[in-house]
Formats: sequence, C-alpha cells, structure tokens
Amino acid sequence: MKTLNKFFHVKFEERRAANPRFSLRALAQRVEISPGHLSEIFNNKRPISSANFSKLVNGLRLSDEDVQKAQSLFDSERKRKKATHSIERVLSKSEFSEVSSVDFFLVLAAMDLHTEEWDVGLISAETGVPADRTKVVMNKLLQLGLVEMNSPTTYVKTVRSLASESDIPNFDVQKLHKEALKRSTDIFPQVPTEKREMVYLTMAVNPKNLDRAKKELEKAWKKVYGKLTQGECTEIYTLGMQLLPAVQKETEE
Repeated sequence: MKTLNKFFHVKFEERRAANPRFSLRALAQRVEISPGHLSEIFNNKRPISSANFSKLVNGLRLSDEDVQKAQSLFDSERKRKKATHSIERVLSKSEFSEVSSVDFFLVLAAMDLHTEEWDVGLISAETGVPADRTKVVMNKLLQLGLVEMNSPTTYVKTVRSLASESDIPNFDVQKLHKEALKRSTDIFPQVPTEKREMVYLTMAVNPKNLDRAKKELEKAWKKVYGKLTQGECTEIYTLGMQLLPAVQKETEE
C-alpha cells in the first residue's frame, strides 16, 4: 500500500521528469514549505498536516483523479492513526518476558514517528538497532499482534501504548532495567546538555514513606509523558526515574 508521503513524492518526480527545472527548491518556494521539511515529507520522515496537504495538492497541480487518490490516502491514514492511538495493550507475564529487551520498546516508540508505514531499513535507521535484529523484533511483535503487515515489506503499529500485569517476575524486570541503564550510560556522553535533564539527590529518608513517594513519582512521570507526547513527535527519548538505596545494608537474620 502506498503512503500519502510516497504518493506525493511520485507525483513530484513525474513533474520533474517532464520539466527538469522543477526542482525541490522550486516546489518548496511555490508551496511555502522549507526544502528541508519538504524533503523529510517525501522521505517518509514527517507526517503531512492538513495545511500542507492542501499546499501540495495545489502546488503539484494534481488532476481531479489524483486529488481523489490523495484525499483517500489522507483520510485512511488519519482514520488508522486515530484507531491505533485509542488502544492500550496489557502484556501478560509470559508476553512481557518475550519482549523484556530495550530493542522492542525502541522499535515501538520509533513507529510513532513521522509516518504510519515502516520497513525494516527505516526502523533500523531510526533506532540504531541492526537490521537483522530488527527483523527478529518485528517477527516477535507480529506474533504478539502489536504490529501488522501493511504490505509484503512494511508494517504498521496496532496499539497506542503498552502496560503490563502488576506481578511481572522480578528477573524479567531487572533484565529490562539493566539493559536500559546500560544503554543510557553508553549514549550519555554523546548527548549535549541542552537535550537532556538529569537530577540526582542523595538523602536520608524515612522508609515508611517509600510507598507514598513511589505513587507520587508515578503521577509525575505520567504527567511528563503527557507533555512530551503532545503534537508532532520527531525524536525518541527515554524517561527514567530512580529511587534506590544509596547503601545496601545487610539483611538482618
């Protein structure tokens, strides 16, 4: 199935083949969209807003038949996105065990970027997960029904977000957390200060207040998550909060 982005790209290439002077920059000037933004649209790296849809339809001077095709793709993608973003999937203990790796969550997060339709190469480029590993991840996500095939080579996400049962085995949780911490440690030196925020406090605490503090932290990360996911999402971030003993005491017998 052709995406709207690809449809417009094909129509642009047809116009350029007929008139070599019709460059990307010329189209960008005509439709009042920056060349960089337009390039990202044509390469499936940016969604097409209602305003830009109208600009491209007019700027490419589409035939009535092509306008209908474009409108059908636009309506279909909006409908699918709305349906997908209304579904929350709760993973069972066994399902969580199968996806207790950072790669799975990176791939699912990447599929909320730019476009509705993804292939292995595009996912790998966005996440840094090697293509062969991405194929393994996608096959498992297909088995779990978290993605589906949209064509012989492309995928679409079928859920808005994931949650898990409350009694997930500790070793599966530890595996995921250790991997996430290692990835954060590896990527940290590459991230400029203005693109990250990290706060650490070491303090004396009353252990009797831990349960209440954990509930407050849960409220806080849900609020931050809501803020960060508003509007157009173009990058993948990890939100982590830690509340750990700074000194491990020996267990009293």
